[in-house]
Amino acid sequence: MLPTRTRADIRRAFGVELDTPVVGTFAHLSPKKGHRELVQAATLVLNCLPKAQFWCFGDGPLRGELEQTARDLGIADRFKLFGFRRNVADLMQAIDVMCLPSHREPFGLVYIEAALAEKPVIACRAGGAPEVIVHGESGLLVPPPSEIADPADTHITALADAIFTLLDNRATAAAMGRQARDMALSRFQWPRFIANLREVYDQVLGDRR
Repeated sequence: MLPTRTRADIRRAFGVELDTPVVGTFAHLSPKKGHRELVQAATLVLNCLPKAQFWCFGDGPLRGELEQTARDLGIADRFKLFGFRRNVADLMQAIDVMCLPSHREPFGLVYIEAALAEKPVIACRAGGAPEVIVHGESGLLVPPPSEIADPADTHITALADAIFTLLDNRATAAAMGRQARDMALSRFQWPRFIANLREVYDQVLGDRR
């Protein structure tokens, strides 16, 4: 799906300036998607970049809890939950970094959607995310909580560091976004997908023969 509105138009509708650093998250609001850790990491980032904003798109059972946590942490004006939206392609244009720190993600189509919009992605090094994101080239990967001896504080700090790194280095983030798009186009377009699928079928059928 292609965007139908410009970055400036979307940002105007959300009441933010063109140069405001914005982190976007697109996912069902459930524990495995990492929103609990994200809101804590956002507090650390906003201590250093108070003008930044975090936009969460999606709905789910954690919405009330996340809204209350953001209020308790004093960041509800900058950590915003907008609910389910269909115009993902438009919204992707308006953010600077896409962050979805899922504890486990079988593949993560949203990572590719972000890449096609030239947005660098921050994710956990778990599940299918490393198949889409090349650390240091098209985005940043952080260890999931399950791989850390002190999963709470250490994971949240690593996540905050990754977000701050990209928001504080706009040129680097933009270069990663361009690289992400190039990689997505070369690896996940239909001709490439069909060729890869054919190789799998050939291997399976060959093994049976």
